[in-house]
Amino acid sequence: MPTYSIHITGQVQGIGFRPFVYRLAQQFRLCGWVSNQMDGVHIKVHGKEQTVQQFYQHLSAKTPPLAHIQSLSVVRTKDEAFDSFQIHKAPTATTAKLVLTPDLAMCADCRSEVKDRYNRRYQYAFTTCTSCGPRYSIMAKLPYDREHTTMVPFVMCEACAQEYDDPDNRRYYSQTNSCPQCPVTLTFYNARKHLITTDQQHIIPATVKLLQEDKIIAVKGLGGYLLMADATNAQTIARLRERKHRPSKPFALMYPNLEMALQDVILSKEEKKLLLSPEAPIVLAQTKNHPTSGIQAALIAPHLDKLGIMLPYTPLFELLLTQFGKPVVATSANRKGSHIVFRDEEAFEQLVGIADFILTNDREILVAQDDSVVQFTPKHRQKITLRRSRGIAPSFETALGNSESITNSLALGADLKGTFAFTTAGNTYVSQYLGDLTNYENLLNYERSLKQLSNLIDFKPSRILTDKHPAYASVQFGKKLAQRLSVPRVEVQHHEAHFAAVLAENQLLESTEPVLGVIWDGNGLGNAGLIRGGEFLLFENNSISPLAQLAPYPHLLGDKMAQEPRVAALALCFNLEGATEILRPYFTEVEWQLYQKLLQSEQYTSQTTSMGRVFDAAAALLGLCSRNTYEGEAALLLESVASRASEAHELVGYTLEAFDGHNLPVKNVFRQMIEDVQRGIIKQQIAARFHDTLVNMIESIATFYSLQKIAFSGGVFQNSLLVDLILEKLSPNFQLYFHQQLPPNDACVSFGQLAWMKLKDKQKVRADEPASEQKYTIQ
Repeated sequence: MPTYSIHITGQVQGIGFRPFVYRLAQQFRLCGWVSNQMDGVHIKVHGKEQTVQQFYQHLSAKTPPLAHIQSLSVVRTKDEAFDSFQIHKAPTATTAKLVLTPDLAMCADCRSEVKDRYNRRYQYAFTTCTSCGPRYSIMAKLPYDREHTTMVPFVMCEACAQEYDDPDNRRYYSQTNSCPQCPVTLTFYNARKHLITTDQQHIIPATVKLLQEDKIIAVKGLGGYLLMADATNAQTIARLRERKHRPSKPFALMYPNLEMALQDVILSKEEKKLLLSPEAPIVLAQTKNHPTSGIQAALIAPHLDKLGIMLPYTPLFELLLTQFGKPVVATSANRKGSHIVFRDEEAFEQLVGIADFILTNDREILVAQDDSVVQFTPKHRQKITLRRSRGIAPSFETALGNSESITNSLALGADLKGTFAFTTAGNTYVSQYLGDLTNYENLLNYERSLKQLSNLIDFKPSRILTDKHPAYASVQFGKKLAQRLSVPRVEVQHHEAHFAAVLAENQLLESTEPVLGVIWDGNGLGNAGLIRGGEFLLFENNSISPLAQLAPYPHLLGDKMAQEPRVAALALCFNLEGATEILRPYFTEVEWQLYQKLLQSEQYTSQTTSMGRVFDAAAALLGLCSRNTYEGEAALLLESVASRASEAHELVGYTLEAFDGHNLPVKNVFRQMIEDVQRGIIKQQIAARFHDTLVNMIESIATFYSLQKIAFSGGVFQNSLLVDLILEKLSPNFQLYFHQQLPPNDACVSFGQLAWMKLKDKQKVRADEPASEQKYTIQ
């Protein structure tokens, strides 16, 4: 009989794909073998052509739920005879050409076993199967086999080995398989590393008892340690805020189950589905007017109308929350500004003075990952990823292909929301969120994560892409790396990278129609010393070019302006009637005189078009926030207040000044806001009108240039109310494009740098072609 070779690429390792193939081969009575290899899954079978064809069709039609197939091919090969169908070990190889499987939340089957007192895994905190458990966080090498993970020290007992070898068992070839007889072991300490207990039956009840006694516990999860505390106890939450130096930034909550979460938040079907998904991210959900679980909502998310909630995604968390019976604060265990603690020795070094006790285990974590964060807009249910990390990273579905300029290119992103990205062998990888790289510990973790993933894939860059900002830590690192590897480094303008990212995610890099890019964020280095952040860019003929911008205004006092919305308000409202009465109380006499002198003499060092600072100024003008205690605080408060306006979607925006074809003034918007404040108009209405005005700005530019396609990127588009208003008011007349997988904030910049480089490659190809006629007109 003829022999066929089948090759499958995509997310096909670590999710039970080989056992699936084995069982399918048994069903069709085919002989041969299946193997994980460095470029995906390989299958060889011999049988009748019609039978093999049916087998091949079933491979793509009935895949395991977590599989994502990129390509599937079959070819006739030299005839071979096989006596049975087997799972083979992978041959030795070095370079990976596959999609990596992220860590997966506990599946329903494992949850049932953990709760079944007659099951041998009853209350076992590390129960997993081929459908769930750690993957990326424990991979030391590829392909994904037990000996290539941190599960190596845990030798399976006889019962686990039987499951592992049984084709009819869901743990067939489950690389993380273990049980109470061959366990990953819990250990409980106080924060000064004094051992409390190693009794596996007693540890979880002891932890729960201390949570009930208002203690703060650091618990080792999949991607690092989480700090847990009773979410119903005001004193405990206050103590956690004091210890973490986190006066206002909202905390995430973990609920024992969905039913209890529904006591406190309103959840749509999309939000419920995501909470229960294998990704199991934090979901920002609308807080009910009167939460009934007992949580201290005002202390958990001060002055905000949303709560970040998640469900237990590991058996350990399931056991803790079930026994505790109430929601807990569950926030990354770290010092302020630093990455999540993931190494055991770091936990005892860095969490002294923050956690009272530490619950750890002896399974090593190789890759630090925070929890991912997602929200949906309230009205139109547009998904917005805010943090892409555990459960999602590092593989990426939007592959950029094999063009010469991006193959083996390493993009180092920006600083505030650090990520890196690279392409190799046709696959694209975008790292997990790695924090603010101006923090040295975060930069070290960024470098460590890059080394870990590069070694895993055997990736060696032939080109380095960085931002243009010379002071960025990622740029400095890129310079040194390029010199050490003797490879070229290319600088990519910040907002062009943003635009390229959203274009690529929406398959618009090949668009023959022009696209308007609305790129709004805090800042990015532009030309001639201008700090940009309110940009309208044009994509046409494979090229990105400036089109329009917010009218520049004074950029006062460098980073101080981003930290203090009162300064942004002063810059934008200078010389406006009524502004002094509103803003003067925010400043000391010395400050006021100094800043007035700076503005009058124009001695400030630069100008900015930042939309982020426009939001800050509006928040300060309404008395919501004069100083940010965390990044984006003023904008979040402004959005929250605007969302509470009962007629938010009906209010008419402020009148815009005439557009001159390049600069879009905002001074008149603030003049009208000041008038509303003086008239005693409620803050909710003023904030809502401000949001509507921004939509009108976008419409005015698109109409002015007769552009029908509009793409959005930048941190401002984390604002769910703004996105809803854009969808509602612009979708009837325009085609709108938002990020699909990536956050709109700076975490998308690394991928955008790769996409930008691909555009440069396309420009070279078309360099000798005659220029096409411009398809937009100035009216």
